[in-house]
Amino acid sequence: MKEKDELKQNLKQAIMNEISAQKFYGELVLIIVKQQPQERLQAIIKDEKQHETDLRKCYELYFGEIPDLTNLQPPEMPKVSADLNTTRHLLEFAIDEESKAAKLYRRLAESAKSKSEHNLFELLREMELEHKEIFRHELDSLTLGMDWFTIETASPMEE
Repeated sequence: MKEKDELKQNLKQAIMNEISAQKFYGELVLIIVKQQPQERLQAIIKDEKQHETDLRKCYELYFGEIPDLTNLQPPEMPKVSADLNTTRHLLEFAIDEESKAAKLYRRLAESAKSKSEHNLFELLREMELEHKEIFRHELDSLTLGMDWFTIETASPMEE
């Protein structure tokens, strides 16, 4: 019974995390003025929406009910700002969150009761690791080449 309750709670938290990631990444898109990084981030948002959908279906399949997220606290997300120093921290935060999500999906895959459940969580884990690498690339691009901003739109770095 404890394992079932733990799976239930982990799935609910994973759904909440995916929703929070969509909102956070949506705010990040708004500060980017160049098209390519915007498109990469919009693709990640689309993936996160699909993850939410897949997790909801999984929850409903296993527990025969719609997940109730009302008592869950969404993860705390940092305030989005377009200055370079803050943006760097936001990307580092996104990298860390994607890494945490991948670890959660790894644990869920390891405790999966069926091959299809295991495959779903492994797929989600792999996608989160891909997102982590995309954010790492974005951080490198921001640091090395200001790929997110133009000189006219960039705020000065914080002292």
